[in-house]
Amino acid sequence: MKQPNFNVPFEGIAGSYQPQRFVGADIAGQMERENAAFERRQGAYEKSILNNLDTKVKNAGIESMQQALVFKELGAFSKQALEIWQGIEEQSKKDREIGETYDALFGDAPANNKVDQATQEEEEAVAVGESQGPVVAQMALNAEQQQGSREAAQVVRQSVGGLAEGVAGEKALLMQAQTMHGSWTASYLQSNAPLILPNGQKTTVAQAANSTDPIARMAAVRQSRYAFMDAFNLRGATKTNMVKFLGNTIVQNEASIARGLAEASIKAERDSNIQRLEGLGYNAGRTTGAAQAQANYDELSSQFFVANTGLTRGEAADRAFNSLKEAYIDTGNVDALQALLDVKKIPGQDGTEFRRTHSREIFDAIEQAQDKVKTIKTAKVTAIRSQMEEQLAGASSVAERSVIVRRSADAMRDAGAHEAARKLEQNFKTLSAPGGVAINNERVTQAVIDGEITSLGQLEKLLKTGQINKAGYDSAKSALKAVGSTQPPSDPLVKEQLKAVGDRFDSAFLTAVGLRKNLDGSLAVDPSFKDTQVVTKGQAEVLMNQARTDLTRLTNEVLSQSAGLSSQQVSAKLYTAQNEWFRTNVETPGGKYFIGDLQSLTGDPTKDNVTRKNAQNRFNSLLGSPSDLSKLTGSASLIQPRDFQSEVVQGKALPPSVITEYNPNRLDALFTSGDVKQFAADYDNGSITPHLAAVAQQMGKTPLALLNEQLRAYDLSPKLPELVSPTSSATQGKGNYSDMYSGANRLMALGFPLKGAAYISGNIMAESAWYGNRSWGAVAGDGTSRNGGLVSWASWADDPARLGKIENYLGKSIEQASDDEQLAAMMWEMKNDYPGSWRTFNNPYATKRQLEDASFAYWGFGIEGERYAFARQILERNR
Repeated sequence: MKQPNFNVPFEGIAGSYQPQRFVGADIAGQMERENAAFERRQGAYEKSILNNLDTKVKNAGIESMQQALVFKELGAFSKQALEIWQGIEEQSKKDREIGETYDALFGDAPANNKVDQATQEEEEAVAVGESQGPVVAQMALNAEQQQGSREAAQVVRQSVGGLAEGVAGEKALLMQAQTMHGSWTASYLQSNAPLILPNGQKTTVAQAANSTDPIARMAAVRQSRYAFMDAFNLRGATKTNMVKFLGNTIVQNEASIARGLAEASIKAERDSNIQRLEGLGYNAGRTTGAAQAQANYDELSSQFFVANTGLTRGEAADRAFNSLKEAYIDTGNVDALQALLDVKKIPGQDGTEFRRTHSREIFDAIEQAQDKVKTIKTAKVTAIRSQMEEQLAGASSVAERSVIVRRSADAMRDAGAHEAARKLEQNFKTLSAPGGVAINNERVTQAVIDGEITSLGQLEKLLKTGQINKAGYDSAKSALKAVGSTQPPSDPLVKEQLKAVGDRFDSAFLTAVGLRKNLDGSLAVDPSFKDTQVVTKGQAEVLMNQARTDLTRLTNEVLSQSAGLSSQQVSAKLYTAQNEWFRTNVETPGGKYFIGDLQSLTGDPTKDNVTRKNAQNRFNSLLGSPSDLSKLTGSASLIQPRDFQSEVVQGKALPPSVITEYNPNRLDALFTSGDVKQFAADYDNGSITPHLAAVAQQMGKTPLALLNEQLRAYDLSPKLPELVSPTSSATQGKGNYSDMYSGANRLMALGFPLKGAAYISGNIMAESAWYGNRSWGAVAGDGTSRNGGLVSWASWADDPARLGKIENYLGKSIEQASDDEQLAAMMWEMKNDYPGSWRTFNNPYATKRQLEDASFAYWGFGIEGERYAFARQILERNR
């Protein structure tokens, strides 16, 4: 057989065949024709080979397709198997992470018997838990009954079912716990729950949490986690849900809390170190002097910087400076404070002295230290006086009393209180002179009336020390009883009855004087009266308050005499007494608050104006008499004390509301505690603080009366009035009040209000220039032969007149009488021989015209001079 030539197309199959080349467009048709010709030329053998070959090709294709499908299925299976394997591996990893997280957070919780369970089982339980809650609960109950242990039931719930009724209940519980974890844990860490530290030490959670030991703090945080599980009943929760809902929450909250505890611990330790060093510095300042100031500062500033205080060098220097400064102030060490000016802030470096940066602060501290010295000295003098008074109370002779006084004066000098010692000796000397005690008797009685003395104890103290005698004590005691009993009764029915009669007075009084009360309680002029009202609104407030005080005192007096009576009998007795008071004081001519004439006006303008003018004069006279009006102070009240401090501004007039609403009986405050203490210290040193004097003037009180009211408001001991206490025994030369300002100050200490003191002092300045230890001849040709003393008392050749009377009262010549003796004699004379002037000078509300009239009535001068200008200068200084 001829071998086919495969280099010739188709030759190997159908013999030699040479295709023709065609040129034209019908290429497809030509190819079909050639193919048909080719098939016609094939023999039987060739056709069979071609058919067999086609079958094999088809069979091979089918087989390949089958194999492809198999491999395709194998590939899909392999992919699913891989995914399953990957899922198993991922779940196992997740299970391990959940287990590790759970064990890390709760694995060592006490009293928690756990068994290892596959987390996959938990997931399955989660999937069916919504419907299987009751089943799981029954399984847990069966396990507990079979094994006799609650822990067995817990294992079932934790491994299969979770908490509550199915997984939904557990999730709700865990979500609630999630929101509460932070605040609950913070609160628990401040509790006193017991805790045992890793070293076995017993303590509380709060102590451990606030400790500087980090191990103790972490132990407290760890225990809070387990306590949280118990508090929210999470012991049986599934691990998966515990980690899912609480894992991140616990980690984040505990990290934040632990950081806060650590920061607080560091701050507490630093604060403790600062306080310790401040104490060391304070003690060093108290026990060392000016010479050690630089050395103390150097050591302190260094310690403040290096001893874990968190302070910068500048802050450490300031702490050291302040510690020493406070110690020097408290001990009154002025020398050490002055030395502090030259202490170098940077040791050894010139130009860093504190005088360059802290001079004002140090000078302020020096003033405080000087005040501290005064306070310390005053305290020592007070203690010496107290001991002296106890000893004088048991003395039986003048000689014995003299020894006690002399020893007390020596003790005062040893304490550095030389002025107090001198005054004490001079006071005793003057009291032993004729008329000394009598002058004090008068002054003490007036002090009671003015409200400066308010307790029997104060009078007993004066009697024991011999500053007044028994007659003066009895007189003052009677006056004290007269102004007492102003506290309101406690019985509610009695109070209501008292209020009713008070309201009755207010209504009748306001209508009569041309005023009315608004709905808010304030007063207003009745429009029908226009400008014809009898008293001002402020005067009406004072009078109505005084009337209610009178009624309170009357009520208390009736109650004190009604022991054993029934409430009905007491009520009837009060009704009778109160109506009698109203009839006598309000409706009867000559009564204290008589308004009957104002209630019976005729309608004739001329006659009615006269009636109103008479009533106006009547009430002005009452308001202008301290002895008549000031016997009772304020109106009692049961409301809480009021604070007027923000409204009392130095140099400014008091608001009218302060003047009318201030109530000393309820312990209202006009000044700060520090101000009141300073006023008291000034008074002890023999001066009246201008601010106190100005406010007292506006309040219508003496400075001492207002001071004692404020001392009582702060639960401090009231001051006794200044009595005869001359400070100069010289028979020639000026007395102890060498100018009109110190003289006015002394007059206020003796009980005169600011205005009265200013006008008296101004008169004395014009008469004698406050040079009282002398006498001189005629004045301005007035016919006198001799004048003398502070007041310039006069006498004639044939009549000793006033000067002689004063010298007889004093028991010595005017040249030998001290300023205080002369002032006491002036007060005695004015009260007895010139009562009109006495009332005016003691009236805080006296007008300029009234004070000038009182001055002329007492002095009877021919030349006015600058006396009133002097008075105005004194008032200006005490604004």
